Amino acid sequence: MKKIILILFILSPFSYAAAADKWLCVGDKSTGFSNDLDKKQWQMTKFPTSKWIISKSDGPTKGYVAKEFGSKDRSIPCGKFGSNVLEIKNLLICDHEIMTLKFNRKTGRYLHFYKAGFVYSENDTDTPLVEIGTCSKF
Repeated sequence: MKKIILILFILSPFSYAAAADKWLCVGDKSTGFSNDLDKKQWQMTKFPTSKWIISKSDGPTKGYVAKEFGSKDRSIPCGKFGSNVLEIKNLLICDHEIMTLKFNRKTGRYLHFYKAGFVYSENDTDTPLVEIGTCSKF
């Protein structure tokens, strides 16, 4: 019994390291367009930056998921690193109908798109945006 406990104790750092595949991503710049309904035209604008946590998914695909920090329901399903059209080994693509997040774990950079707005109606107040930032493993 002591041997089993000792083996589990010795192996636990390795299992923790494998499970610690998480990154905190913090936006540096965010820009996009907002609809000025009075002027009936779209304007370039700046947006507050966001924070994302990328971690292994509990879902059936065994890929990753990007969750907006502080939000209970804003998440983007991801594939696996390297499973993209370009076959870039360190690239992770998270995609949803209205949002996309691309993350390169080698450079630590990410690119986030919010694709809703503009095309839905002339009075659309949803605001498309592009955000860049960096991620750190934790």
